[in-house]
Amino acid sequence: MQQKKNKPKDIQVQKNSNKIIFWILGGCLALLLLGGVFFGGIAYWSYKKVKKDIKENQRRFEQAQNQAQNSSPKTGASAITNQISIPEEPAAMEETYRGGVPDDIYPPAVSEKAIGFVKKAYAKGGKNYIEIDYIQWLTGDVAEKAMREDGECPKKGECIVLNDYYIRNQNPLIRTFEVASDAEILAHDFSSYDANANWNESWTFTRFSNYFNRSADNRYWDSVPFHVEIGNNQMLKITEQYIP
Repeated sequence: MQQKKNKPKDIQVQKNSNKIIFWILGGCLALLLLGGVFFGGIAYWSYKKVKKDIKENQRRFEQAQNQAQNSSPKTGASAITNQISIPEEPAAMEETYRGGVPDDIYPPAVSEKAIGFVKKAYAKGGKNYIEIDYIQWLTGDVAEKAMREDGECPKKGECIVLNDYYIRNQNPLIRTFEVASDAEILAHDFSSYDANANWNESWTFTRFSNYFNRSADNRYWDSVPFHVEIGNNQMLKITEQYIP
């Protein structure tokens, strides 16, 4: 009889134990869920912050890049062009010239080398002057290419560059330069008909201008170019180009 009485109690104790275990497990599960939500929220917040920082840094980088581009010197279509094979003559310009060179392009003491046909040589106001028409003196493959472009040779086929040089004169601008008092002039006097005469003889400007003006009528100078060196808006050296 005593055993029968104790049996309901044991059943009740077991039920209570099950309830306790259930609540403990439920509590642990709830804690796990809350922990997951908490840590998931922190991870999501961190992700959003990192993403926001990346966008902000990218925006700042783009702003800095745009500022650097806007502050850098700009080059237009009129900037120096790298020619592949044929050098270009100095372009004709409409600005006010002093001695044939724009004041805002060539600062004092900056030298320039060019080649061209001398048009006039004269003295005025106690100073000596030369007027010159710049040209291009081309040789070899560059000369052949220029002749084809200018229609002097067919586009394809044989092209003969006579004496291996070609003169190109695309710019009719006449430039006027003062000749420095100590300028070096190297030329050749054909009037002597001396086969032993030396090329690149040193001449005075007076001799050069007299010879030039005396020979101008026979148009000899139309085909004889001179190399010139310019410094401080003055001709410092003049050298006759040999023509075969």
